[in-house]
Amino acid sequence: MTYRLYCDERQFQLFEGQRGNTWIFINRSPSDDSSYRAADNKSDMRRQRQATIDSGTNVDFHASIAPDKFSRGLQRHIGRMNRNAVTAAEVYVISNRDVKPMRNLDLWFEHLDTDTTLPLYTIPTLKDVDWGSEPDFTVAIAKDGKLPWMRELTSRKQFEELFSWLLGRDQSPILFKCFDYLLLGISSNEPSRLTRVSSADILRVMLGVLRLAPSLTIAFGRMPPIEAVDEKTEDPVDILEVYAQDALTGFILSANDAMELVVAPLKSYLSRIRVLSMHQFTELVKLISLKVIIPEVAMDILLECFEPEASCLLPGRPAAVNHFVQNLIATALEHIGEASGRSEPRKDLLKLYLLDKDEDGYQVVEVSFRIDSDNSRLNNAAHVRLTAASAPANSLLEKRYSTDALVLQSEPGRAKFQCFHPLPPYYSHFQWKLTCCAPFTTAKIALDAILLFATK
Repeated sequence: MTYRLYCDERQFQLFEGQRGNTWIFINRSPSDDSSYRAADNKSDMRRQRQATIDSGTNVDFHASIAPDKFSRGLQRHIGRMNRNAVTAAEVYVISNRDVKPMRNLDLWFEHLDTDTTLPLYTIPTLKDVDWGSEPDFTVAIAKDGKLPWMRELTSRKQFEELFSWLLGRDQSPILFKCFDYLLLGISSNEPSRLTRVSSADILRVMLGVLRLAPSLTIAFGRMPPIEAVDEKTEDPVDILEVYAQDALTGFILSANDAMELVVAPLKSYLSRIRVLSMHQFTELVKLISLKVIIPEVAMDILLECFEPEASCLLPGRPAAVNHFVQNLIATALEHIGEASGRSEPRKDLLKLYLLDKDEDGYQVVEVSFRIDSDNSRLNNAAHVRLTAASAPANSLLEKRYSTDALVLQSEPGRAKFQCFHPLPPYYSHFQWKLTCCAPFTTAKIALDAILLFATK
């Protein structure tokens, strides 16, 4: 309220209280007209003066700006301006409450012709690897495709290093081959395949990777039946039971990529599990309603996989279990139908900032919006979708990365999201588009109420 503005043909000042406390000062500069003073006419004088401006001899304006009224980031990166030359400028004076002119100004800028293009990002590939600095087993498996080399690994840590190295370079095809090879050896219990590290340790490492690469869960659905093992050793079936929630979550998160191909492996894995709690079952159905964006695929997963197996997996009277499952599925399908409706992404391009904390085991990101943009504040608990604005420049498939999320916290110009799919290591290299799918508050309350009714 104490800011004042002064402007005439020669000066522009923004000050607080009195003109001696000016923090933006722009004034016309005295010119050296010695080179064009004797011009024959005004046209020649203007052309010769422009030549002195282009060469830097003269400038139209000088600007002095004290950055202490701006953000600390501007103070740190730009610093103080003291009589800096200004070759061209447009000054707009708009009230911070007058949002309409701000939006009109942005629309006007959208129609400016420009040759500036955003740089395309690239994802890491094996072509960029310095193989001379990598361990022998990594070179043999990743470069030469010699999967039996995994028999030479002597510790659980080496398996973790191998899988982490392949994940960091987006080498899912090689990881699938490694998983298929190892699971075949575990299921057949062949000493010739796995001799240095126990099957139980290898299985734990593989199941631990699913949080970062859910698509690898498909390999467990293709796994042959496990034969009986020696009573002195740890049974892989028990390990699969312990990690059942993580594995089933991986199947759901990979459904958008595998589509109907996820159904058969998921049914196979469900048949291996002995029991699920009603809370676990509810969380899985809730994840399906938020993550599977194609209604037909969601119906296949719910009605062909989870519903038929529910009577065997869930404890309780058959009638009560049937009532519980049918109401969960009906609520989930209702939200999926609402979220799959036509919705256009926002026009603005966003940057994601990954936070250190998780929410129920899922990554949390923060996004900043322009305060004058449309819908600068989102509804809490809204179901949204974050999609990469462009595909990698060195990808043949040109597939854009996408993840569904829930709005955890929202305020003007800023929001935090719970992302259900792990972000790739190179997520910060590109910009994102945001699509608001549907509110999730009603569906969440209904799912929680169905669980409470069934258990209490």
